[in-house]
Amino acid sequence: MINFLKNTFFCKTKNYPVSQVQNFNDIIKSLTNGRKRFHKDTEFIKLKLAEVFELYFNATDLIKKVASKDDKEKLILETIGISFRRMLSSFFLLESGFTQESRMLLRNFLEYLLIVIDITYNPASLAEWKKTEHDNLDDKPNSWYFKAKNIKERIESDTNELYPCEEKKNATNAYSEWIKISNQILHAHSRAQTKNIIKQNNLELFGWCSFDDNKKHFNIYRELLLVLIQETIFIPKYKEKISQSKKLASLAEIVADKFNKYQNIIACEREIGLKENLTITELSGLLKKYQIPINIESISNSRSIKSIEIDIVNREYTFSITYI
Repeated sequence: MINFLKNTFFCKTKNYPVSQVQNFNDIIKSLTNGRKRFHKDTEFIKLKLAEVFELYFNATDLIKKVASKDDKEKLILETIGISFRRMLSSFFLLESGFTQESRMLLRNFLEYLLIVIDITYNPASLAEWKKTEHDNLDDKPNSWYFKAKNIKERIESDTNELYPCEEKKNATNAYSEWIKISNQILHAHSRAQTKNIIKQNNLELFGWCSFDDNKKHFNIYRELLLVLIQETIFIPKYKEKISQSKKLASLAEIVADKFNKYQNIIACEREIGLKENLTITELSGLLKKYQIPINIESISNSRSIKSIEIDIVNREYTFSITYI
């Protein structure tokens, strides 16, 4: 007999407390202790997100200065807000030891991100989105206008050239990540999914990630939030309005500068990740290419580099290197 049928649960993850859970108070206690450990373990890497979250609020505050409640673009801003909420929900599930469920919410974030791209640049899609206010999706859900696959195909075909090239790229990447998460997580009816959380006839109620896995999750959050920021500041109507005000245009330049710095960091990290046995000279060249002002003179030139992580913490560039 599997123990969870007797209301006995265990929470067990490497470096986290192991405890038997038999009632609601035990659940709350285990959850509280696990969250404390999560925040202790991720104290530094959370700084990676803090700066990008600040940039998101900088961008939305800027848009608020030119947006009106009667704008049809209000529907786009609402959808951006829901996307952001889904990302927060995903983070809090990760914090609480529900890793698989966290990725499910990230999948939903990607669905909303695709909708944001679609309704921002396609007037017909914006009109269709408005119609869904009373849609209960009971009728032919597979043919739904805003099904992820339908959006992806609509943007790729784009016979009227409605979507900018950068938005097509964002949509393709978002759909690719959506497919990946769908394949990894949402086949919940398979034994492969359930066996990972049932160990020695016990159901592991919580499953906090290792430090390295948390770091990977945080990098994904950072990258996807930057895409959401891009969609926010590039809404055509508001971008034009901001450009017409000298004061707002100056604020927009500050937001754009921060955004470009993070985009360069991500591009640089990706290119480094594609290389083998990277030398200090090659690293120096890549940092120069992506305009990242990091002093690496003190780094040993006798060891090959496997990877580098670059961040902006308290408005200062920081980095850590992993050697081969």
